[in-house]
Amino acid sequence: MTRKQLFNLRKKYLRKRRNNSIILAALLLAAAVGLFVFLLLLDSGSKGDDSPETALPRVDAPGDSAVRMMLPDSVSGEYGWNVTDEGWWYLNEDDTQFVSGWKTIDGQRYYFNDDGFLATGWTDTGDEGASFFDICGILVPEAVRKYCAVTFDGGPSGKSVSIINALLQINAKGTFFAGESQAEHDSLVLTRESLYGFEIGNDLGDEADLSYENTTEKIQKNDEAISSALDSRPSIARLPENLLTEELAEASGKAVIMWDVDLADWASKSWDETMEELTETIRDGSIIRVHELYGTAEAAAWYLLPRLQQMGFKLVTVSELAEIHGYAPEPGKIYYHFYPEEPAA
Repeated sequence: MTRKQLFNLRKKYLRKRRNNSIILAALLLAAAVGLFVFLLLLDSGSKGDDSPETALPRVDAPGDSAVRMMLPDSVSGEYGWNVTDEGWWYLNEDDTQFVSGWKTIDGQRYYFNDDGFLATGWTDTGDEGASFFDICGILVPEAVRKYCAVTFDGGPSGKSVSIINALLQINAKGTFFAGESQAEHDSLVLTRESLYGFEIGNDLGDEADLSYENTTEKIQKNDEAISSALDSRPSIARLPENLLTEELAEASGKAVIMWDVDLADWASKSWDETMEELTETIRDGSIIRVHELYGTAEAAAWYLLPRLQQMGFKLVTVSELAEIHGYAPEPGKIYYHFYPEEPAA
């Protein structure tokens, strides 16, 4: 091979090598650009999309006061709105949830309770009293507060603890009527009911036969059993509906509390029928009766009572209900409700 041929071959080799270097550089540049775009997309994708269901609020709106609390390790959910048996809650992209205040999400203001769940029904927001939120958590400024008393008789029973927890869950009060044997057998439950601010009454509701004399005697025995657990005697009593007379009410020596709404037969009704009857029957000042030994007792506590709150009712004790509407229950008198008195014309 001559010098000239060698020179031409080397020049051809160098040209090919230079072309390959250019191609390699172009490939490396394209790879770098591709990697940059991939990382950019990955970063934006981790923030979730901006659909109404999953939009994640980053900036507080005027008036927002909710704080972010780290989600416990035992709790998980999707970014955005989540729902459990206790209600709705909101998960942020930093694994926090809103608690204890107002928060604007997708242009709508909501109030979150201290436990992180969306407020529904009457809620103390600290804004000059309580505010009412509908079932979707939307504030209803024109709502007028109504009151009713939910009463439980036939206990304490094996369902009492569940009923107590259900009432505490929705910050509601209840009234529990207890008899002698139940008070002696479950005195700790009775004590717990009293400590939580629930009212305790004297229960003769399951008695099959009463006279003036034995009514007084049984009331006294019940009082002794209840007072040994609570160091106080009830001021109210419940008598059997089928035996109730003014004479027996007088013999009891207490204000006799009956009811205008009875949940005893609702186990055979559908949810829609139950809600319809609730809406039509219960009114401001109603006294609702739940018998603990019936199958509807726990269902009423966990499902119907929260519904009452969503309808605008605040659940209070019997004595609180009477006081709110201007009644002073008298011993020996019978009361089926404490409706607000109609204003004089």
